[in-house]
Amino acid sequence: MALGASKRPANTGPKSSVKPTSQGTEPNGSSTIARKLKTLVRRDLWRKDDPNHCVDWKDDRVWEKIRREGCYHRSDEVMISCGTITVNEAESPAPKVLVVYNRDIGIFQLPKGRKDFGEGYLDAALRETAEEAGVAHTAEDKAAGLTEGLNNECVGVSEYPDPGTGAWRNIHWYAAQPVGNIERDVNRMTEESDRRKFTTFWLSEGEAVAKLKLDDERFMVQVVFAYISNMTDKDWESNRQREAQEAILELDLQSDRGVAAVVSSFGSGAAAVTAQSPPPPLPAALKSPPPSSSSSFSTSTPNLTTKMSTMPAQHGHSEACCNVPPVVAKGYDAKGSYEELGGFKTYTTGPGDATKGIITIYDIFGYFPQTLQGADILATSDGSQKYRVFIPDWFGGKPFPLEKFPPDTPEKQKELGEFFQKYSPPSVAAKVPDYLKAVQAKYPEIKSWAIMGFCWGGKVAALTVSAPDNAFKAGIQAHPAMVDPSEADKIKVPFCMLASKDEKAEDVEKFEAGLTAAPKHVEIFGDQVHGWMAARADLEDERVRSEYKRGYETVLKFLSKNM
Repeated sequence: MALGASKRPANTGPKSSVKPTSQGTEPNGSSTIARKLKTLVRRDLWRKDDPNHCVDWKDDRVWEKIRREGCYHRSDEVMISCGTITVNEAESPAPKVLVVYNRDIGIFQLPKGRKDFGEGYLDAALRETAEEAGVAHTAEDKAAGLTEGLNNECVGVSEYPDPGTGAWRNIHWYAAQPVGNIERDVNRMTEESDRRKFTTFWLSEGEAVAKLKLDDERFMVQVVFAYISNMTDKDWESNRQREAQEAILELDLQSDRGVAAVVSSFGSGAAAVTAQSPPPPLPAALKSPPPSSSSSFSTSTPNLTTKMSTMPAQHGHSEACCNVPPVVAKGYDAKGSYEELGGFKTYTTGPGDATKGIITIYDIFGYFPQTLQGADILATSDGSQKYRVFIPDWFGGKPFPLEKFPPDTPEKQKELGEFFQKYSPPSVAAKVPDYLKAVQAKYPEIKSWAIMGFCWGGKVAALTVSAPDNAFKAGIQAHPAMVDPSEADKIKVPFCMLASKDEKAEDVEKFEAGLTAAPKHVEIFGDQVHGWMAARADLEDERVRSEYKRGYETVLKFLSKNM
């Protein structure tokens, strides 16, 4: 394909006229991938009577073709990159493909990168995948039907003009499979910039095709899945069709009713793992060792100690929101005090001469030590800005009982549902404006206000700043519950969202895209659980403690610029 690269317009690339459909098979049952490969290996200059397909070099058309389509590239005009389509068939009959989210440019992509000098192509593909995704993996055996007839173990090559250099970038793609634990291990990511830049996901074929930015990458995923599908039974195939249809439906539906229908079609939520019957046998070349985790999202570090129960998502909350138990921090001495403001007991902290204020909306566990410590950090850590932080007690001293979490019995689940109904985010958000007026009356020296919320409180914060009568200059939510992209375009003030690995990445991405009226900061802390900046923060875990601190540092930087 590289021979004719410079002959093509810059906005075109090598495309086959035959691409796998979302079903991966033709109506008569033949595989589209097989038909594509027959097209690729057929050459109009082969000797028709030669079964070995030798070219007749005495034919003038051969040299005319070389002169017409061939070209010379200087070495700095070509960039060689390598990547993988890594599929976890242990999830069969619903295999998952490894995808990374690039925070720097805001797109989903397959893991890939530049080949080093003297490095082999396959070695480069495996190295780059480990560095960007943090997952141990190995190459698939050469697959008959995928590489048949080609002198190459890669399953395809894509190319496009590199925007940064203008050179042609050739990307060699290899099929791979995970080895052992499928969760991201940051120790495999040798560059700190990659740890910050990339978030790791395991997605179904339909999800990947819907989210990947580049057509060629979508196509390569379809190529590998079509091959795998052709080698397994119809149960696997029907599941692929359902996943693809759901992903397309979710992208197309815009109304609240439509979104609700899509959520319903996924059952207990995107992060849920549906129990499957034993998978059908796979070809030897495609079998992989069973992973130690079946989570669809693979961004947590192995040393996190918080456990999940088996309760499905409740009342629009994420499954993680309903299942990850809080971890009590030891020995923190809160620096603030309590007073009554607007009819609510309120924790207040910060200097008396502060001219900026923050209303913090806690999560369903109320005044937890980690939440109070976070408020003290905001109030005392910025030498150039002085903030006074207020945490009203919306629950009247009766937060959801810690001893009843996780809700692992029908009785506990019923009580949690009743709690959410009693303290729904819209009903609490409606009380915030009057509460703010009461605080302003007592603290008139505070001229500028922000609102911050955690989990359930994050939803309250978003509803508050998206209201027509919003009086806050900035809004922040950490590991928010019930992320609704339709709220984003109603927010007209600077807004910061710090999501965990447990919020649905697609909703976070859509929410970020809708924030167009003011400055924004949206970041996924890809190895942190839902609640890591509040009640569920295990501050005895070094990694959690570090990200807890970085989360509050991020909030302070955001407020310094936008308040």
